[in-house]
Amino acid sequence: MPPAAGVHHNSTSKVTVYGNDFPTVQSNHYICLYGSTATAGRYVKSTRIECEIPQAMLPGRYLFNIIPYGSDKALPFVDKRAIHFTFYVECDPSRCSGYCVGPTCICPSGRSGILCEQTNIPSSINHQTLSNTQLTKAVEGKPYNVKIPLKEETTILNLETNADGMEVSSDGMVKWLKPIGRTTPYSVNVTVASQLGESTISWNLTVEPTYSPIVIRLTNVGDTNKRAVQGIVQFIDQRNFGRVPVRLRTFRNGILFEDVAVESDSEGRFEFVHIPSDEASTYKVIASHPGEPCDSSVYLSQRIIAWSDADFDVDYEKTIKMKRGSIAEETYRLHNNGDIPLAGCWVQVITPRDKLTIDKVEQSFESIGANESKTMRVEFSAAETLDSVTATLQFSCVNSIKRLVRQTISVEESGSYLRAQPRELLFSFAPQTTPPIIRVSIGFFYIVFSGFISILTIF
Repeated sequence: MPPAAGVHHNSTSKVTVYGNDFPTVQSNHYICLYGSTATAGRYVKSTRIECEIPQAMLPGRYLFNIIPYGSDKALPFVDKRAIHFTFYVECDPSRCSGYCVGPTCICPSGRSGILCEQTNIPSSINHQTLSNTQLTKAVEGKPYNVKIPLKEETTILNLETNADGMEVSSDGMVKWLKPIGRTTPYSVNVTVASQLGESTISWNLTVEPTYSPIVIRLTNVGDTNKRAVQGIVQFIDQRNFGRVPVRLRTFRNGILFEDVAVESDSEGRFEFVHIPSDEASTYKVIASHPGEPCDSSVYLSQRIIAWSDADFDVDYEKTIKMKRGSIAEETYRLHNNGDIPLAGCWVQVITPRDKLTIDKVEQSFESIGANESKTMRVEFSAAETLDSVTATLQFSCVNSIKRLVRQTISVEESGSYLRAQPRELLFSFAPQTTPPIIRVSIGFFYIVFSGFISILTIF
C-alpha cells in the first residue's frame, strides 16, 4: 500500500492492500480504518483488498487497519507490526517556483526559500593570483599543504592542476603528499563556489628537481635476447627520500621506440627490462628525472647506454634428399653480421617434429667473431612416415635474434611401397542403432601392386 497521500487528493484514488488468505464476506464488503475514520473497502481476491481514502483528513500519521464486514476484529499484519498512513499538505504547483515532489517544493539553481520564492544574485567572480613564496615553492619529496580560507560550510571546491597527485579536501586543504620536481613551474587553480558567489585562486608552484638517475650497467636476462638496464638514483646532498619515479626513453635506430616510467626502490636502485623487436636493431636508452627534458646536460653521459642486437645469417641448401627411416647430414654456415661475438648457437626442428628429428649437431667453434663465418653440421633422422614436405628449422644464439630456415625435403621412393591417402577412415554410430553397410572403394594409381591389404573395422 502507498504510505502517504495528500490532504487534497483525487476522489478516485484508492489504497490497495496486499496479503494472504483474505476471508470472503457478504457482498465482498470490508471496512478500512484510518485512525478512527472508516471508509468502504472491497474484496478483490484472497490476496488483495481495495480501500477508499477519506476526503477530509487533517495532516498527520494514522494507524491503518482493515476489518471484514460483520466482524469486530481487524486482520493482523505480517509480524504483528503496526502499519501507518500519512496525510500531508501537498505542494501547490501554482505557488511553487520550482517543481513539486510530494509535499516538497524543490528549488532550481539560483533560487531558494520554502517555495523557491527567493532569487539568488551571485556576486561577481573574483580572481586572485598568489605570489607568496611560502605558497609558491615546495621541496621535492616533502609534503606540501596549503589552507584555503572558507566563509561558508556549503562551499564547493574544484582543483585544476598539472601536478599529478595533488588534491583538495572539503575543508579547503590543498595537499600534495610527495611533490615531484620540474624545470618549469606547475599551475594550480582552485575555484571556490558558494551562495555568496564564485572566486578563483591561482598560483604557480615551483619544485626544483633534487635527483638524477644514473645508468650503471646493461645485462642479459637469462638465455633470452632481453636486456636489463640497471641504474641508481643520485640525490643532491645525499638526501634520499625513498622511492622516486625514473623516466626511461628507448630509441630504436634513432627513432623513439618506448617511453616508460619506473620506480626506484628505497635504496635508489632501478631496473628496466627491454624486449627487442623481431629485427636486429641499434638501441639507445636515456634515463632522466620525469620533470627534466630528455637532453638535459646534467650527467648526460652517465644517463645514456646504447647497444646493438646480435645478428647473423645462415647459408644452406634449398633441398634435403632423404629416405624414409634413414639418416641424412646437412651443412649450414652461420655468418655473424654484428659487432659482438656470437656464442651458444643451436638449431631445432619446428616442423614436422613428428617425422623429422635432429640426432646430432657438430660445430667446431665456441663462438663466432664479428664478421666471421662458422660451419655447423646437423644429422637428421627421418621417420618411416616422412613425406615430401617443407621443413622449418630455427637457428638461435645466446642474446641474439632467431633465424628461421625453410628447406624442401625430397623423399626418395625405394622398393614396393603403398601409401594410403587418407590413412584411415573413422565412422561413429549411436550404440543403440544397427551399423549400416558402408561401401569403400580402394583405387591404385600409377603403381603395380601385388600383396595384401589389411582393413580393420571397429564398431
